[in-house]
Amino acid sequence: MNTIEEVLFFDKSNLIKMHDAWYLEKYNDCFLHWHNEIEIIFVLENQVKYMINNTSRILHAGDMVITNSGDIHTAVRDNCTGHAYILLVSIEAIEKFVNSDVLCSTLIERSKIPEGFYPYQLLQSLFQYMFVEYTSDYDGREKSISALLQLLMLNIRRCSDYGETLNIPNKRIKEATVCRQIISFFNEHEPQQYTLSGLAEYLGYSPNHLCKVFKKIFSLSFNEYVTQLKVLSAQNMLRQTSLSVSQISSQCGFSSDRVFNISFKKVCGMSPSEYRKSTTDL
Repeated sequence: MNTIEEVLFFDKSNLIKMHDAWYLEKYNDCFLHWHNEIEIIFVLENQVKYMINNTSRILHAGDMVITNSGDIHTAVRDNCTGHAYILLVSIEAIEKFVNSDVLCSTLIERSKIPEGFYPYQLLQSLFQYMFVEYTSDYDGREKSISALLQLLMLNIRRCSDYGETLNIPNKRIKEATVCRQIISFFNEHEPQQYTLSGLAEYLGYSPNHLCKVFKKIFSLSFNEYVTQLKVLSAQNMLRQTSLSVSQISSQCGFSSDRVFNISFKKVCGMSPSEYRKSTTDL
């Protein structure tokens, strides 16, 4: 199971992966996760609530956040239906133009950019043009993406002088380390093994201490988080496989079909069968 340490496949381009998405619709089940690639989000409409390195921000139209390789982040379910470009860039591609060692996670807010600042004015057009190239089959597509990426990174660096660095605060570094260890536990184990005692042993904590630490980091109890994680796995299987609901319930670590149905409906607002039908009808 690999839902949190995200491994990305660059199927359309060797340089980037890109989405044009309504955040709540596509990412309403995101969990804290990380990947090796640089992630850049440019908000086009409405709002996106985003958490990075234990810092939560509301991103408005025109705001942009750059998430550095390895930093822990997620979109937060909070009725923020933001429309955004989401760009993921491989380290190898970035290092053609920028020393990745000097990159850091940064929030660039439109309101902080001086009126008429030309590098910022270029950004949305560059994102739009890159998305057109990314989704096309034009000749010279990769060369065009490479040139656009170089321009984009240059102008992001110019705008970053007006941005806010989102590195992990010193007092939260230990929490971030524990968060990574917890993420590793979920990646390394099957859903049937998601137990409080198992994670406590993995971390060398007492179960009581783990409960307090877990709630502080994830803002959910261990059981709440595990239930949502199992439901996310079930959603993927309902969309992508023909396994029966009962088989999915068992593989996702629910103690019974009844518990699965109750948990799924609580998280998603519909039964597993209704969810599968709704995704099939799209």
